[in-house]
Amino acid sequence: MQSSAFFSIITWLAPLAIAAGMTLLQAGTLLSIMTIVQIFLNIIIPLLMQRFPSRKLWLLFMLTAGMISIVLFWTGIHSLMWIGAFVMGIPLGGLFPVALLLPLDETETPEETNAWTAMMQTGGFIIGGLLPLLIAVVYDGTTNHHYTFGIMLSLYVLMFILTFLIGDKKELNEY
Repeated sequence: MQSSAFFSIITWLAPLAIAAGMTLLQAGTLLSIMTIVQIFLNIIIPLLMQRFPSRKLWLLFMLTAGMISIVLFWTGIHSLMWIGAFVMGIPLGGLFPVALLLPLDETETPEETNAWTAMMQTGGFIIGGLLPLLIAVVYDGTTNHHYTFGIMLSLYVLMFILTFLIGDKKELNEY
């Protein structure tokens, strides 16, 4: 789901901004701002998670930021879309490291970790590429970006709900 969110936002943010009346340069800058925040947080969030290890709290924070950001984009108000780009960098920058850490936190042997990672890296990215395609098909059929926003928001709501099924990091007892 993290990959679906990432690929959908990266693919559709500029066309959404252009449809809202931004120039191509403004739309590209919007995407660049989001990417800069994302890169910065790809480094910072894992460090913060090590210091404050409540994974569930971090996920809820990041997913809430993603939902707020989508609503800000949906308004079509340029100033709010700029804020939305900055805020969207939070989940895009934080969810990827969390996804990479999950196999390490939830498995006990190197073999289990390798199996989880292989499944996530292949299946996750394949599935992740399908949501932007679904959005394209829906947009082609409706020529309405309200469905695009609805699909993206639904993905974040689903991830928010699933967060309650994910526990916090397991503490391994060494004897």
